[in-house]
Amino acid sequence: MGNITRETCNGHEITSRYDILGRRTHTASSSGADIATELDSLGNITGIEAQGWQATIDYDRQGLEIQRTLSGGLTAQTRRDKLGRVRYQNAVSNGHTHLDREYRWGTDDRLAKIIDLKTNETTAFEYNDRGFLTRAVYGGKEEVWRTADKLGNLYESEAQTDRRYTGSQLQHDGKWWYYYDNEGNLILKSPYQRHGKNPDTSWQSGSWAYKWNANGSLKSVKRADGKEFSFKYDAFGRRISKSYGSREFLYIWDKNVPLHEIKKEGKREDEITTWVFQGFIPTAKIQGDKSYSIISDHIGTPLQAIDTQGNKVWERTLDIYGKVRKETEETANFVPFLFQGQYLDTETELVYNYKRYYSQETGAYISQDPIGLAGGNPTIYGYVKDPNSWIDVFGLNNTTQSHHIISDKNNLTKNHALISLAGYKDPNDFLQSSTNKIDLPTKYNTEDNVSSIHSGKHYNIYSELIADAMDEKVLLGKKENWTQDQYKQALDDITNKVRDKLNKGEIALNKNRRKNSSCKFSI
Repeated sequence: MGNITRETCNGHEITSRYDILGRRTHTASSSGADIATELDSLGNITGIEAQGWQATIDYDRQGLEIQRTLSGGLTAQTRRDKLGRVRYQNAVSNGHTHLDREYRWGTDDRLAKIIDLKTNETTAFEYNDRGFLTRAVYGGKEEVWRTADKLGNLYESEAQTDRRYTGSQLQHDGKWWYYYDNEGNLILKSPYQRHGKNPDTSWQSGSWAYKWNANGSLKSVKRADGKEFSFKYDAFGRRISKSYGSREFLYIWDKNVPLHEIKKEGKREDEITTWVFQGFIPTAKIQGDKSYSIISDHIGTPLQAIDTQGNKVWERTLDIYGKVRKETEETANFVPFLFQGQYLDTETELVYNYKRYYSQETGAYISQDPIGLAGGNPTIYGYVKDPNSWIDVFGLNNTTQSHHIISDKNNLTKNHALISLAGYKDPNDFLQSSTNKIDLPTKYNTEDNVSSIHSGKHYNIYSELIADAMDEKVLLGKKENWTQDQYKQALDDITNKVRDKLNKGEIALNKNRRKNSSCKFSI
């Protein structure tokens, strides 16, 4: 079926096994990984076992996770509203509550508040009319501004007077002066201004210097104290090494996520960490005979790590820039992943984001978007507009767009009888729910080389075929005197089948199509 069964990454072998449907069910590596995965008929992961660590995952009828049971007697539950948005999260082990959170949503699917029900601390968020997350207030006292000008350049003040930009390039932020090469890459961060038409951008004590490879990847960072860290990448652009002196970190990848992190230092025995991911969300950390379950928030940002005895060993919260607000000091950076796709390098104060490096201090990347304005952000250095709801796993910005599986615009589907027969008095209660939505890559983001591409005018035949399938269900239901639950199951079956085809890239929504996709499909 063309599935990869064996590959070598950074000198380490990874093998995979698949079921009769071509879905991967087992991953192993020469460095000790042994990960088995169970899936249901819709492709949802229902069980994971990795070197003694276990997870069982339950879903609702729409395929949205509602509970996971993890090693150490840990149970993590998620409750959702009728649109599928997370409303409550909790994590409990041995009668002790580790996490108890409430999420409140405002207009346009924007997160309005997060309430920590254990501490009674509320974090409130504000947005501008363009959808930018602009302000967070923590506990009613501490406020963080993230205001955006017309280009999307960010400021840490409401008046937008604390930073100076030339076009999209940050020049000064009150503490540092920034200098760039002709390709738009940051090459120097200096505590004082370098004068002249062609200023000296060489490293001096107290400044930070950045060197770049010809392909646009970051080669090294020289810190203010003179220590220099170097990086290496494979042919896919994945970082495989970070080194300083006799200390080196090797990274072994499983497609687009790290499988192993290997710390090498002199003659010491290698320290191997295995990461277990579900999509781009880390779910477990394994070191030797110890394993830890990772609890993440509503968008997949890690919050806590719990050991197999049910003890919380690490906890962290981030601000709206991705900077650490609170963290367990004894185990700082125990889980280095921030927003999905991001890995924190504490040594360089940068965040590796696959194709680029992100700065938590500025809320932007330190190099231009490799795909330019095609990333959908006019700053070309910018991160997503709303990090409460959006992610950028590849560092290419706006990598996905939300797609309505059953169109809320097409006259054939938006008021279809099947929706009302399924119990939805207002069709939008279904059409605008996460049950009817899927995030698909834009036409410029084809990294996964799998999912259908969203950008572009959709073919009419897409909605026509779905409407035909809905018509058939209505006729069959009337013939067999279906109940409301049976109509709802029929509606769910259609959305789940189309979702599966979109995930596999079998459906061509528009002219920006995968090679093996087609505008004609069966449901």
